[in-house]
Amino acid sequence: MHFQNKVNEANEARQQANHAREESARLRSLIPELEKSVAAHETRVGELNKKIADLQNQLLFMRDDADVRIQQRDGRIAELQQEIDRTLSEYQDLFELKVQLDGELRAYQSLLEGEESRYFFLFRSLPYTV
Repeated sequence: MHFQNKVNEANEARQQANHAREESARLRSLIPELEKSVAAHETRVGELNKKIADLQNQLLFMRDDADVRIQQRDGRIAELQQEIDRTLSEYQDLFELKVQLDGELRAYQSLLEGEESRYFFLFRSLPYTV
């Protein structure tokens, strides 16, 4: 019986060895396919990394461009604000001059009306001779 056990163990070991050889052959046949797949994935990763770098450069350019445009806009706003302030100051000066001139015109008109009244009464009181 001991011999039979040894034979059975040997047969079982041979079957396991055959199975292991078959599995090893199957796995070896997968290696080229897996290597090809790894190479394809590495290529794709490289392409994606390049695209990421390009997009990052594009983003930096766009940010710099936006910063320049914002600075230009802010500069233009400051210029316009100065122009508004200058125009408002000129308007205020002109308005004050207008008020002053209106006052002077009223004073001259009042003087003129007074003179007209005086001459009217003066000539009315004179005898009319033809």
